Amino acid sequence: MSSGHHSRRVNLRDDHVKREGDKHRERSPIERNNNGGTKDNDGAAGEDAGNDQMLKNKITSRCRLFVGNLNNDLKESELRELFEKYGDITEFFMSASKGFAFVRLDTRAHAETAKENLDGATVKGRQIRVRYAVHGASLKVSELSSTVSNELLAQAFSMFGVVERAVHILDDRSQPTGDGIIEFERKPAAIDAIRRINEGVFLVTAGNKPVFVEPLEPKDDEDGLAERMIPKSGAYQKDKSGIFASDVAKIIQMMV
Repeated sequence: MSSGHHSRRVNLRDDHVKREGDKHRERSPIERNNNGGTKDNDGAAGEDAGNDQMLKNKITSRCRLFVGNLNNDLKESELRELFEKYGDITEFFMSASKGFAFVRLDTRAHAETAKENLDGATVKGRQIRVRYAVHGASLKVSELSSTVSNELLAQAFSMFGVVERAVHILDDRSQPTGDGIIEFERKPAAIDAIRRINEGVFLVTAGNKPVFVEPLEPKDDEDGLAERMIPKSGAYQKDKSGIFASDVAKIIQMMV
């Protein structure tokens, strides 16, 4: 985890966090009116525009979050309770034994708020990681035999769905590492593979060594350098105040 995150403890029944989530719900660009229609927060009636915006918010992959480093004792109901404070959950999958979960919220704004508040939070003694599940159809495979080729790996996982890419990762000496990557054409195939393999034993070769799978987690630096991660030092204030006005004018002169 990036050192810029500040550890914070989350109470599973923290009323302050609940109020914060409700506040962000109210700020969502779309809210439900008393008649079941939609309106924007500027007060203008716009049922059609509101429905279009809601649909746009719901289809983005930024609504889907990967949650990692979970305590094995954490219950599904407890994790749901954490995320329900920020929006309605439309998809949920959790593997307690592996310590991860997928959570999809109803809008992008709600997912962003949940990520901002829960990433790096301490839940039952564990500092959890919350990332956008950018490519939910990708899996990491471990405990592969050295004789498993890319082709064999693809063939083995094709029982769950169409495999677009299968790679047995090599090290710097071109030796197999035992770790691989599977990219399915569709997300349901990846979810099905995770569920079925974690519930049983999956053998790729004739040997008796089962493989393990987990979501291919995005890199920790995928979100870039967020404002909240920068120390508010004197240099920070100087940089913030000095880039405008005269400096912008100089940049424009250099470009023309």
